[in-house]
This record gives sequence, structure tokens and C-alpha cells, in this order.
Amino acid sequence: MYRWEFERHGQPLKIEVSGPITLDNVGLMVDAAVKGIGLAYVWAETAQDKIDSGHLVCVLKEWTPPISGQHLYYPGNRLVPAALRAFIDVLREVEGHRASSKPARRNNAPPAKKRARSRSVT
Repeated sequence: MYRWEFERHGQPLKIEVSGPITLDNVGLMVDAAVKGIGLAYVWAETAQDKIDSGHLVCVLKEWTPPISGQHLYYPGNRLVPAALRAFIDVLREVEGHRASSKPARRNNAPPAKKRARSRSVT
């Protein structure tokens, strides 16, 4: 099971959590939190409309520092398939627009990562 990762004043903290349900879809996580089933470990942007409307509140803000943006990790092969190249280009464009409007903030969840021989695209 994935451990929730936090950091405050340079001190990392990883927590194993349990609860009545485990989900792998952020939309369902937010819906479950709104219904009072538990906490949603998601990016603040994912739940922003629910936060703005007062249906959800951010918790542990002091343990969720701002981040510089999203990251995409992919195998370090020299040949990048055209579909992946197009996806990378779209992410760069979206991230560029986002960076010009406001800094990204991490509510709780870190980006997904692949292991070994990866490249970061920001």
C-alpha cells in the first residue's frame, strides 16, 4: 500500500494509513471525502471547487510545502514514441500556462514516479 508522504521544515514523514475504503481514482477520493467517509490525499487543485464551496477543508497545510510543478517520468530510451512526445508537449504547454497564472501547491499527494532510468520533464 502507498504511504502518504509529508514534509515540514525539511523533516520528511511517511505514514501508512488504513480506512474503510482504498481508492485509486482522485475523483472518487474527493467524492468520498465530501461524503464524510475519510480524508482524500489529493492535489489541492483536484478538490479546489469543493474547498472553495466549503464542502472540504485542507488539513495538514503546514506539512504540504509548495512545489515547482508537475513531473512526468518515462523510460530513458533514446527513441520517444510520437504519442508520448505529443503528450510531453501538451504537458509543457499546460504547465507553462499554469506557471504564468499561479504557483502549483501540493495539498497532499506527490506525483507518480517510475523507477530506474527515468527522465524528468518540467
